[in-house]
Amino acid sequence: MRLSELAISTERNPEGIKQIDFSAQQTADFLLPQPAVLKSFGWKQIHFEHHHQPQFDTPEHQGNWHVVAYCPPSAVSLDTVMRSGERWLDGKLKRETRNDGDIAIIPAGIPQRCNWSITAQFTIVAIDPALLQSIGQDWVNLDRIELIPHFMTQQDALLQSIVSTLREEVKGDKLGGQLLIDSLRATLAIHLLRNYCTTQPL
Repeated sequence: MRLSELAISTERNPEGIKQIDFSAQQTADFLLPQPAVLKSFGWKQIHFEHHHQPQFDTPEHQGNWHVVAYCPPSAVSLDTVMRSGERWLDGKLKRETRNDGDIAIIPAGIPQRCNWSITAQFTIVAIDPALLQSIGQDWVNLDRIELIPHFMTQQDALLQSIVSTLREEVKGDKLGGQLLIDSLRATLAIHLLRNYCTTQPL
């Protein structure tokens, strides 16, 4: 079944959408052929996963936290056409080029599905919407904190840096690790509010 066909079937059967509950430490592993090769455990209001996957096509799914998906630089030179794939996000279908460093934003509660035509390497970072409300309460009307979905077609240097640093923290226990994770979590929340929110902070 191609992505456009799934969109139609999901509209007829919305209860068929798979749910990811990041607040309960659930991961995206059940959607994919193989488990994540790197994964955070016990981090408050933020979750990290890095994946190496064979060719795959996920079922329709949505999470209760916001997700940043990241295409890291590959050790092997890949043809962009080969690495491209489809994503169905918030009712829209688009083919993504997925260049090194490209970022996608999937807001909480927004259904999506994606596929990769070759062996894939990608990272997801999920963040609790309650954290954005807590940090943004002095700058944004809490009823207007709504993130804008973005396909994996653009670069964001700060998000790339945050994701890369979180990956190093997952790899091992380092001096001041929890303090750094707390700082990165707050930085990520502020950056999302500033650049990916429907209502910009004052």
